[in-house]
Amino acid sequence: MESRLDLGTEFGNLAVSEGFVTSEQVYICQRIADTFEDEDSRKSLDVVMTEHGYITPEQRDGLLKILGITFVSCPHCDKGFKELDTDIQEVMYCRHCEKSFEYQNIGQTDMSQTSITSGKTLASFHQQTCDAYIGKLLGEKYEIVEKIAVGGWSTIYKAKRKLLNIDDVVAMKILHINLRENPHDIKRFYNEAATICELHHPNAIYLYDFARDANGTIYMAMEFIHGKNLKEIIRENGPFTATRMLHIIFQVCDVISAAHKHPKKIIHRDITPQNIMLSRVGELEDFVKVLDFGIAKLWLHDNVSLTGSIVGTPLYMAPEQWTGECDERTDIYSLGTIMYEMLTGETPFQGDQIVLMNKHINEKPKPFRKLGKKLEIPKYLEHIIFKCLEKDKDKRPQSVDELKTLLQNEKDVIKSTFPNYSSRTVLVMILIFLLLPWSLYTFLWSGRNKKKYDASHKQSFSS
Repeated sequence: MESRLDLGTEFGNLAVSEGFVTSEQVYICQRIADTFEDEDSRKSLDVVMTEHGYITPEQRDGLLKILGITFVSCPHCDKGFKELDTDIQEVMYCRHCEKSFEYQNIGQTDMSQTSITSGKTLASFHQQTCDAYIGKLLGEKYEIVEKIAVGGWSTIYKAKRKLLNIDDVVAMKILHINLRENPHDIKRFYNEAATICELHHPNAIYLYDFARDANGTIYMAMEFIHGKNLKEIIRENGPFTATRMLHIIFQVCDVISAAHKHPKKIIHRDITPQNIMLSRVGELEDFVKVLDFGIAKLWLHDNVSLTGSIVGTPLYMAPEQWTGECDERTDIYSLGTIMYEMLTGETPFQGDQIVLMNKHINEKPKPFRKLGKKLEIPKYLEHIIFKCLEKDKDKRPQSVDELKTLLQNEKDVIKSTFPNYSSRTVLVMILIFLLLPWSLYTFLWSGRNKKKYDASHKQSFSS
């Protein structure tokens, strides 16, 4: 029963979405939980996060309640265990001390009002961190219109900018209320704003404002993109054609190259389809804007190396990124995973964080022909993508410019540019090639015999 309720990934994702912890903190706690190999001493992710002070017991209970689970404490041994809400009975059985006891809280808890922060209900928590901003005016010029998305440490809103009697739309990114006094999160928020300001490129988002108002709300006002992110489009339409994929990737390469060439050497570290927005600009389709430089690093700005911090999105993280050692080639690996997904409709690897870490470090992605799909992908593209996905970063393209050159000059990469035919198609082609001379010989032989027959028949008729 306990293993069935050990919802590590689901619990971790929910804790991040509620703004209690970061993805990095969840990863650290999951690594700690995985060190308990003995069944008797094994600890689940929610227990580790609580014991190490990342969340309070009240927050843990509230998150579990959202998942339909109750954390039950035994009065005999003071140990706890999890039960599905549907399995809660008036008399409970402790799996630790094997004693029965009356469960006093049955029927007294409303799931929609479960306490998730000290002295606050879940509904009021959401109201204070998110919806309370809608309709409010920030900085005396930004009227919050609607919520667009909620992340682990900030919420994105659509807002109207009231300036010089002209209303236009901006995207407002607001730091979660429970992170306002955390120096690490404030620095990360400031770092994103500084990075956007440092990077001037048509495919990068534009920053209008960054401030903290009188109420302590920390926000940034950015360019609003009328479009969809790449992940949404892949889900809706499936794999891209090679031509469309290249059109998009070339633009991503341009802005990432500009970041890498910046005097402060900006490494993005979280290039994902969710962070690539596509919109229509005039007659131009699929115009790219790369988002979320929140975990990007300005090497020379901090005068430190990119080691020691594990950041990124697991589906797209390079092997070295799991140990916190990043450089330009880390972004190139992420670009390889995105190209793989754009052309096939699926990421190179799937699984939870621990499984993904092992696969990114130790396994090779499946070749396109082994995915069981009918894909018309030029062989040279597969070659380049798998070169980007090399475990050893010294074997990848060494710069984004080199990658773009390879994509533009496919004939220099691989001699064969034939499509990726299936084995059955190849067999049919070989048979046709082998039978063609025999067919030609048979045709000529038949024609020659026919002429002899006609001549003989004509001579006999004349006689």
